[in-house]
Amino acid sequence: MHEKEIEYFSNGLKLANDELIIDSIASFQSLINDFPKSELADDASYNISLLYYKINQFEKSIENLLKLIDLYPEGKISTMDTSNEVGSIVEKAKYLLVQCYLALDNVKKAEEIFDKMLNDGETYLINNGEKKLYYDLTKDSIRIFKEM
Repeated sequence: MHEKEIEYFSNGLKLANDELIIDSIASFQSLINDFPKSELADDASYNISLLYYKINQFEKSIENLLKLIDLYPEGKISTMDTSNEVGSIVEKAKYLLVQCYLALDNVKKAEEIFDKMLNDGETYLINNGEKKLYYDLTKDSIRIFKEM
């Protein structure tokens, strides 16, 4: 991995933590533009989508997530920014995609995305020592949304 890739990614994370959203997006986008085949490019794309989600730009987040799924179908979650997640970046992206559709009150579209998720047990996060599958988190999100 090229030193500049790591620099862009680390800088993007730092800027996001400092809540400098636009600058963080620009840093992640620079990584994607300069190193589109980097193993961090899919994670940078995911982080851009997450940042758009955090500022309620759900349509932009959706657009970016759909592009990520198309461009990086075999992408894996990087352990560079966290060591508590493993598995497919696409399945993680689908989880965020469902959150975006729920935020837009589009349960039908959220359920369509969920129906395409894999329940393979290999894409998860660890929270307080407990393994939580993105598949189960997504199913629970839809259920809770419908109960509200």
